[in-house]
Amino acid sequence: MKKYLRQVGRCLPGNKEQKKWILDQVQAQIRDCPPDMTYPELVAFIGEPEAVAAAQIESLPALQVAQAIRRDFWLKRIIVTFLAVVIVLFSIALTIAVIGALKSANGTIVREDIKIISTSEEETTSP
Repeated sequence: MKKYLRQVGRCLPGNKEQKKWILDQVQAQIRDCPPDMTYPELVAFIGEPEAVAAAQIESLPALQVAQAIRRDFWLKRIIVTFLAVVIVLFSIALTIAVIGALKSANGTIVREDIKIISTSEEETTSP
C-alpha cells in the first residue's frame, strides 16, 4: 500500500499540500480495498499509479497544475545549476592543487642564504 502511494506521489507535480490532498484521495480508495490484497491486485483494482495520478491531476484547476509544474521545473534547474557550479569549482581547485604538488615535487630547492664553511676557514676567521 505504501509502495503504491509513493509511486503515485512521484508522478504528481505541485507542492506538499496539493500532493497530500491527492494522496489522501487515493488512500481513501485504497481503504475500500480488502486488507490482504497484494500489490498487483491493488494495481489491477485501482489502476496503474501513473494513470491514477493523471486522473487526480485532471481534477485540479489547470492554472494550479501549470504553476506547480513550472515551480518544479525551476527548482530542478536551480539545483542542477548549483551542483554543476560546485563540481566545476571543485575540479578547478583540485587541478590547481595537483599542479602545485607536481611542481614542488619535481622542482629544485634553492637557498641562497646557506653558506658552507670548511673547518680550516672557520679557524682562520674566528677571532
